[in-house]
Amino acid sequence: MRKTRRLLAIVLCAVFLLGVLSGCGSQQQSSEPTVTEKTIVDMADVEVKVPGEVKTVVNLWPSSNELMLCLGAGDYLVGTMDFVKHLPWVNAVYPKIKDVPAMEVNAEELLEVDPDLIITANADDAAMLREAGLCAVTLMFNDYDSMEKATLILGDILGGEHEEKADELVEYL
Repeated sequence: MRKTRRLLAIVLCAVFLLGVLSGCGSQQQSSEPTVTEKTIVDMADVEVKVPGEVKTVVNLWPSSNELMLCLGAGDYLVGTMDFVKHLPWVNAVYPKIKDVPAMEVNAEELLEVDPDLIITANADDAAMLREAGLCAVTLMFNDYDSMEKATLILGDILGGEHEEKADELVEYL
């Protein structure tokens, strides 16, 4: 009788463990649809369709490069301005900036890189790049209020944790 109880206890434990372990490998399908693109309004008040997931950015404005670093998105940079590569603060917080190619507003060069997004400070440059088939936004700011707005737009574009960091940064400032 005692052996039967022990055997029954072992079998029940094994069945329980199998049930628990089999649940560990199951995956549930997300009910949220994947966003392939979204529309944002940039700092020039232009509606721009941007990819739902941005992972490569050419940033052609020094201040928005610094915003990207504040949001933890330095690794998204696949191009920047040469000037940015020599800023002591940028080099201190993101030493890999030295490996990011220096670029200018040149549609042919940018088409070769084919980034998900190009950030400029000039609305005319952004419009010209969009006409060439590139995704470009203007994130120029020149005062505190417009800096907050640009930060939130950048967070929205980058999404996920970067959007949360943008909200936190604006709240902190």
